[in-house]
Amino acid sequence: MNQLTAVVLLLDREGGFLSSARALVQVPTLGPGGETAFLVTVAGASAVGRYRVSFRSEGRVIPHVDIRN
Repeated sequence: MNQLTAVVLLLDREGGFLSSARALVQVPTLGPGGETAFLVTVAGASAVGRYRVSFRSEGRVIPHVDIRN
């Protein structure tokens, strides 16, 4: 996987869209089962109720497994 981008959407408590941002992940090429860190900074983030993280490469959404606790 090349040029993998992390996309973060911020939502208010009612599920309404607040803001979004994206950034390339730290590893430029990621193989099957690979892991990498990423940092996405979203300006003006206040009153956030929920957030969603997704990943994209070459214009398509990439399936992933969320391993957060």
